Amino acid sequence: MNIRVFAVVVVVAVLGVGAASAQSSDSRGELIAAQEVLIAEQRELIEAQEELLNEYRCLFGIDTRVVPDRCGLVLTPLEEADVIGMCSGWLAETETAASVVAYLEFFARIPAAGVHVPALPPGTTGAAVMEQLTVYAEILSSIIPTLESERISQLLTSVTATIDAVVEISLRGGLSADRAAHTRTGLEQFNQLQRIFTAVCL
Repeated sequence: MNIRVFAVVVVVAVLGVGAASAQSSDSRGELIAAQEVLIAEQRELIEAQEELLNEYRCLFGIDTRVVPDRCGLVLTPLEEADVIGMCSGWLAETETAASVVAYLEFFARIPAAGVHVPALPPGTTGAAVMEQLTVYAEILSSIIPTLESERISQLLTSVTATIDAVVEISLRGGLSADRAAHTRTGLEQFNQLQRIFTAVCL
């Protein structure tokens, strides 16, 4: 074989291998880029699902300890100490608290016009409801002077004042609309209180 022809064959072979290698490298780079995009999309999906799960955790007061900001209720050491001191009492009064929420929800559903008043929760009378709400407000009031943190104390004061207002309006036969407004406020306050206790005590 002529040396010149041999050189041409070698050059063509080398160029062919180089082109194939470059093409293979390009394909590998495209594949890696596509996988990186897929991984980023999956990470975004997981983060969105975690955010949604945390919203439900906060809404229903379940596993709130694992939510990064404890459902927006990050406590100072002083506030947390107050709540920890009340954990045993809160746990002991769980059924009573559930009844209070049920009564507040009942009052919140009474139409403003008062044309149709729904039935009280089973096994209760109007007088019994008023008595239980009053007793629960008194329990909360007795705790307030023992607290060191302003926010927890203020929250208990607000809940107590709202319950007192609901009882007072009910006893004097005030407008259903006024009572419904107070009970909606009370439910929001109570929900915040429950979320704090759930995050710390459970």
